[in-house]
Amino acid sequence: MKKIMFIALIALLLILPAGALYAQNPTPTPGGLGGFFNDASSTTTPSGSSSGNTTTNQRASPTPNPLARTLAASNYIVVTSGNWYDAQGKLANDSVYVMMLGVSPDPKSTDAVKQITSGLAALVNAYPNAANYHVLLLNGPYVHDASTTAKTLQLLNSQLLAPEAFLRDLLAQMRTTNLASGSTTSGTNAVATATRGSTTSNATSVPTRRPTTASTCNPPAGQARLWVKNGYSGVMRFTVGGAEWGTHDYDIPADGQYHFIDMPPSDRYTYSASIPGVGKASQRLVDIFGPFVAGQCYYLPFQP
Repeated sequence: MKKIMFIALIALLLILPAGALYAQNPTPTPGGLGGFFNDASSTTTPSGSSSGNTTTNQRASPTPNPLARTLAASNYIVVTSGNWYDAQGKLANDSVYVMMLGVSPDPKSTDAVKQITSGLAALVNAYPNAANYHVLLLNGPYVHDASTTAKTLQLLNSQLLAPEAFLRDLLAQMRTTNLASGSTTSGTNAVATATRGSTTSNATSVPTRRPTTASTCNPPAGQARLWVKNGYSGVMRFTVGGAEWGTHDYDIPADGQYHFIDMPPSDRYTYSASIPGVGKASQRLVDIFGPFVAGQCYYLPFQP
């Protein structure tokens, strides 16, 4: 994994334009959806008139943003891009972003890191005069924001900042927003669906099963898939169920990885989670995700 990440960073370094990263005021790509399409207002298409004359007031069809085309070459889907926002919610002239559909539910996985570095390289190529760069990955209800500055990239490009240190800081400062709840966390913390309890809770002694670990979202026909991640240091007892499916117990290991559980569609599921020495939490899943739909995946991370 470290080798792949290092190769991705080297690729980023090769794309970064030397000597241009301290400049300000990027020129955004015009058009709607944050610049996803170029505005063709300055391009006209002649057309014949009934009198035989040629008119030039017809617009040409919009063409895809070069940034979107660049990332599409790596099979990344760009949702939108353009100027980013300041603390007051106004467009910032010196900050830009690109939002893509995340290729991995874990924003710190090898595939996600490769996508982030590819996004940074494409942004620098499209906006060489920007001061701040944001790569947003959309995964279900979560938006992960990996950002850096032109000065930091200059240090990386001049080898005054080690690639490993750059990557470590980039991931440590990543911000995650839960679009369903509106909560945002930053630093090394991810969105915490479970809350810490004030008293110690013990795992129940009923028989348990360990869910299967996998890296793709491919639930069986007629099933929905719930992904659960335990970011704490102890094994988590996870109980989920309801309706005709019944109630099922799982032990989720403290490995920081997603584990999935396949379930029939329903809007009546409830979960409870407990970790000895940490606490417990419970909630109706429909209040978080809405009804479970066949063929869909839902992500439920638990972290401090």
